[in-house]
Amino acid sequence: MTQSETASADVFQEKWGPKIEAYRAALAKEVEPYKKYVKGIDYNAEHFNAVEAMESILTEDEKAITNCTAKQLIAKQKSGEYTALDIYEAFAKRGAIAHIFTNCAMELFIEEGRERAKELDKYREEHNGELVGPFHGLPITLKELMKYGGKVTTASYVCYLDNFIEKDPRKESISIQILRKHGAVFYMRTSQPQSVMHLDTDNVITGRTTNPYNRKTSPGGSSGGESAAVALGASVFGIGSDIGGSIRVPAAFCGLYGIRPTCKRVTGLNSLSGGAGQESIFSSQGPLTRHLEDLEYYMEHYINGGKPWIQDPNMIPLEWKKETVDKEAVTFGVLLTDTLVDPSDAIARGLKYVQEKLGTSNIKTKVITIDHGKMKEAFKQTLHIYGQSRPTHEKLFAASGEPLLPLTKVFLNFANPETNDVLVNNILKEEFKLYFHRLFQDEGIDFLISPTSPNVAEVPKNLTHWNYSSMFNLIDFPNIIFKTGLTYDPEVDVKGPTGIIPDFNPADYVNLPINLQLTALRHQDEKLVEGIKILDEVLL
Repeated sequence: MTQSETASADVFQEKWGPKIEAYRAALAKEVEPYKKYVKGIDYNAEHFNAVEAMESILTEDEKAITNCTAKQLIAKQKSGEYTALDIYEAFAKRGAIAHIFTNCAMELFIEEGRERAKELDKYREEHNGELVGPFHGLPITLKELMKYGGKVTTASYVCYLDNFIEKDPRKESISIQILRKHGAVFYMRTSQPQSVMHLDTDNVITGRTTNPYNRKTSPGGSSGGESAAVALGASVFGIGSDIGGSIRVPAAFCGLYGIRPTCKRVTGLNSLSGGAGQESIFSSQGPLTRHLEDLEYYMEHYINGGKPWIQDPNMIPLEWKKETVDKEAVTFGVLLTDTLVDPSDAIARGLKYVQEKLGTSNIKTKVITIDHGKMKEAFKQTLHIYGQSRPTHEKLFAASGEPLLPLTKVFLNFANPETNDVLVNNILKEEFKLYFHRLFQDEGIDFLISPTSPNVAEVPKNLTHWNYSSMFNLIDFPNIIFKTGLTYDPEVDVKGPTGIIPDFNPADYVNLPINLQLTALRHQDEKLVEGIKILDEVLL
């Protein structure tokens, strides 16, 4: 480190160090009452499996409550079997322990959540068992970049540690307002990476979040706090956002369902982002869940009950409508490689297994190949589009002087001023969208099964190839992550992705789930859910 770099680090530590320490201390204080539950558990072990450990901590009643679907929890409140407080205490216990195990929270406000649950119980008692709405008493975790009235929102930028959001509906996240109005309970805001543009989750304010199945690996990013929290049962739904894989990669890495809806169906209005103003690729919000039924429940009630287009003029006023898919007539395309980086043995095994299981069930599959030249050009343009926001990010980092993390540097290097022509990028984007649209039609496929990432949950430093997820952000085709039911086998899955991980070690990936991605044409989000139901019926 040079003398000037040392001086800059000293200035950063003097001004921002105490604020970061206070921030971390507030988190530690929230979970202190729950530390008694983890005594004797070595949760710093290299490959620690927090999902397994969580099961040994919970009571049978807590397991029963937190393993319910949203519909079941609503029904049990209506019948009087559970109160909102019963539900909250069980989920909050899991959430606090989830943070102890994985460092998944940016902010916890457990007592505030408890008071909210009590208010909802009082409402039910005073209204003859009537509930506030479809999310009554359901704990929902939130990616911290969603602006929350009455609290600080940082989006993991140190310079925003004093960014207090007023309790003003024109300033608070519209999605938070919709969920609150319909009965949601909030108590945890989850971590995202520095710049909110990593496929890992690590930041200077709270540090690294770890994978709940294997501590050595990443929970994904940028909604990695959500994936870790939801996988450990901290909430019924975890709300993330996705501009390059930020819902899907975390969902895949942590064994969850996660949807990146077609853009402009779920509002991200009043979220904090260093990429604001870049409109060639839009971010899309959506839920991560343990149950497919919950994902569908969220989308239906959020859209049809919340009507986000009333508050956000950018939303498409398109209600969620039930779809039907004829299992005997459907065809699943299967994409084995993006032609740039072939996936690991584990992902290849998952793809082969799904093909075989569908074939055994007499459901048609078809291997799809894509043009290497088109894919290479599309990925290059995707990275250039992301790189357009580099000047804004650099200003935000300079405002505090926070040190740049390795994957932040990878993201900033996406920018290429010499060739980064917005008009050219957008023309090529539209050409690639049309190419994929016609591919679906010409090949006669309803859905496309593909990897989400070149491997299962990765060692953080290896998370540099975005294309398996980001290609669909470029063309805005909706996707849902689904479960194969398989896990990584170091005896079988011996090879990593081609050409990008020179020190690949199969022993690093024990316990990890093998999840894949399903894609449909734009605005076929409801049809996509039906496709996942078919896969679940065959695979699980």
